[in-house]
Amino acid sequence: KPSPDPLLRFMELAECRPSELLFVGDREGDLRCAQGAGVDFALAGWGNPTGQMDWTYRLEKPEDLLKLL
Repeated sequence: KPSPDPLLRFMELAECRPSELLFVGDREGDLRCAQGAGVDFALAGWGNPTGQMDWTYRLEKPEDLLKLL
């Protein structure tokens, strides 16, 4: 990270599209990786988020992820 290459490789191996994934992270590098791969980003607010980030979703606790499924 922030290179999207590992995420792009995963999508290739898993045969999935960016619209089928959600990248959860708390760092700007996580966001940049997701953006580079065209994947939505969820900010993990329970961690220690750093920097100004433009997230698709903000999760306050891990359980919030279940609401998105």
